[in-house]
Order: sequence, then C-alpha cells, then structure tokens
Amino acid sequence: ENVRSYIARSFDQPVWRNLCGNSTMQKAIVLAQVCLYAAVFIPGFSDSVLVLRGIDIGWFGWVLAIAGPVGTLILCELCKIITWLQMRAYQRQLAMKEAQAEAELAAKQPAPKPAAPSAPTPVVPPPAPAAQAVAPAPCEDKIEKLERPDVMAL
Repeated sequence: ENVRSYIARSFDQPVWRNLCGNSTMQKAIVLAQVCLYAAVFIPGFSDSVLVLRGIDIGWFGWVLAIAGPVGTLILCELCKIITWLQMRAYQRQLAMKEAQAEAELAAKQPAPKPAAPSAPTPVVPPPAPAAQAVAPAPCEDKIEKLERPDVMAL
C-alpha cells in the first residue's frame, strides 16, 4: 500500500515525477513501514496478539512480498499511459467543439456596416481653471493628559 500511495498521486503523471516533493507524505510512509515491521516481527505481539508468523515466511514469502508492489507499480503505470492518451483525446475534442462553436457564432453575426462619414466634431476649449481653494489649517487635537495615581504609593 505504501507503493500505491506514490502511484496514486497522479492519474496521468509517472510515479517518478516529483517523487519526494511532499515531505509529510514521506514521514507518513516511513511511519507506516516502521509500524508494519513492528507488527510482523516483534515476538509476542506478532504471534500472540496479531497471530502472524512474519519470521517464518522464508525466501518465497519475501519474493511474493516484493513482487506484489512491483507488479502493482508496473500495471498502474501502464494504466496511466492509457489515461494520458484518453485525456489528450478529450482535450482535443473539446478544443474542436469550441472552435466549431466560435465559427458558428461568427457566421450568425451580421457583417459590420461600413461607417458613414460624419461631420467633424466641434472643438470645445477646456474650461477655465477654477480658483484654488485654500486648504484649511491643520486641526490641532487637544488631548487632555490624565495623571495616574502612583501605584507604589498605595
């Protein structure tokens, strides 16, 4: 399942693209692996509580334990190629539909009429500048300073 967490990060990008970009995910996977090995190999806990025989799997068990994730990786990456091809075909289809809709819209709109010559617009002189207003004098705030009683004297 830890291999699947790397594979499932994207539907169409390969597993090696930005492989270690998420540091939180790296920590979670390391913790999951530590817990897995602890559950399988700690004597007393693995055999009595979880009823697992992790030490007794032998070489064939280790081959299967490695072949499962490797097979999952290969099959999922092959499926990502199919998904990428489907996504690309769909995006092309959308682009063609959009271009067709724009062409139909342009065909439905009437051709613009040529602009008729118009009379020249009269030039209006700019208005005379208004008298400048005098800015009011800055307002001085009168804040009354309050005396605080001396706390130490109390």
